[in-house]
Amino acid sequence: AVADTTTPTNENVEITVDVTNEGVLGIASITVNGIELNNNSYMANENGKYNTTVTLNNGISSTETIVISNIDKESPVIKSVSTGAPVTTINDVNIYGTEPELVISAIDMGTAGIDRIEYQLNDSEWMKYDAENKVLIPDDFNGNISVRAIDGAGNVSEVIVSDDILVDATLRIGSRDMDELAVFLAKVNA
Repeated sequence: AVADTTTPTNENVEITVDVTNEGVLGIASITVNGIELNNNSYMANENGKYNTTVTLNNGISSTETIVISNIDKESPVIKSVSTGAPVTTINDVNIYGTEPELVISAIDMGTAGIDRIEYQLNDSEWMKYDAENKVLIPDDFNGNISVRAIDGAGNVSEVIVSDDILVDATLRIGSRDMDELAVFLAKVNA
């Protein structure tokens, strides 16, 4: 018997060998894939076939094969993060004149599949990303965006942090107005 072979997990799976009706002969050994157990349980640390064999003192044995396919210890990977093309970049700050759309994609390197993608504006709470509904970075945003992916087994990707972003809908980057440029640079360097 196995605790659960269907729900994705990033933990080892315990195989418990239930011995019933051993009779008066008693048990000589319990093995899993040839490894003798001191008790009735074995921790499987990877997917595969596990042959559990119970041998009685009279030499009669019974083998059951258990297939485990729900262990996923591989973290997902952020494939791409985009906020579109900035109007310009000054001092390593990407400048946007309108609210840019955040687009994120991730892939799962294991078997559990992507459960969710999350993003964070500066140090705010993590929010669930939904590709079906546009996520717009708000006007007057100044900072960076962090993104991560979580798979169905609970593995979390590396957190990716964007370059600095400034969104200012009142700014006309194409203008040669020196006063406006001075205001702009003050915001970037703030």
